[in-house]
Amino acid sequence: MKIYNVARMFGLTTISLLLAACPLKDDSSAGLPAISIANLGDAAVVETPDISIRLYGTAQSDDTVTSVSWQNARGGNGVANGTENWATGRISLQTGRNTITLTATDTVGNENTKSIVIERKKPGSNSAPTIAGVAADTASINIGYEFQPDASDPDNDTLTFSIQNKPSWAAFNNVTGRLHGVPANSNIGPHNNIRISVSDGTTSTPLPAFTINVVGFANGSATVSWNPPTLRTDNSPLADLAGYQIEYGLLSGNFGNVITINNPGTAAFVVENLSRGSWKFVVRAFDSSGQLSSRSVEGRKTIQ
Repeated sequence: MKIYNVARMFGLTTISLLLAACPLKDDSSAGLPAISIANLGDAAVVETPDISIRLYGTAQSDDTVTSVSWQNARGGNGVANGTENWATGRISLQTGRNTITLTATDTVGNENTKSIVIERKKPGSNSAPTIAGVAADTASINIGYEFQPDASDPDNDTLTFSIQNKPSWAAFNNVTGRLHGVPANSNIGPHNNIRISVSDGTTSTPLPAFTINVVGFANGSATVSWNPPTLRTDNSPLADLAGYQIEYGLLSGNFGNVITINNPGTAAFVVENLSRGSWKFVVRAFDSSGQLSSRSVEGRKTIQ
């Protein structure tokens, strides 16, 4: 059972967070119809120059399957012929990515879906992908550094990322373009001419080159404060609050740094050694058995 929490305000120098409760979610798919696409197998993405495609496969349920329908996120929908063995008509495809979702329904109303991406390539034409973002130019030792550019492609082509002059202390994700790592004392100094590029398989577009200067200690700080929770998610009293966990980082929703506070009476903490950049903070409470609450809403502070 997760811990219930309560409010949030944040200003320029002090970030006050309210811990938001979230009930446990049952992700069980037991009893739902199962659906498979026979002619495309287990492929998640299929490329084709064709203007349309026909899908067929099977659907099974503990109860009788009554229908299999489809919808293309780029436009169009319909009902397949057959149920346990089904087949669509020709589904029209737009140039670029077409996400087609199949839905199987049984006699008691249970539904389950399966999606596949059909990427239609238009012969002889290609638009270059775009990439944007400004990486923080300073990193502190023993504090996680992160940067991820925003990229898109007019043709909805699959994108891959590459990097030149990657710092030795950092890792790079070729799928998302995320650069992240924790520099050590031996990494102090400038890491120059870092260049991240994105490619659609035909054309590559780079970001301007940037430098990350690793310092031993940064002067930035943020005071994070919160309201101690008193109830659990079922509204029963919280009698064994044990402390808090502050999570923070440079990417929203991606908190690579954690501070644990083993004192339930604490309601504020100064996070120090913050380099230049837009920092994001959340707080979680935990009880004596180690159960963590949901993350609070996100507080932010920009260090100049």
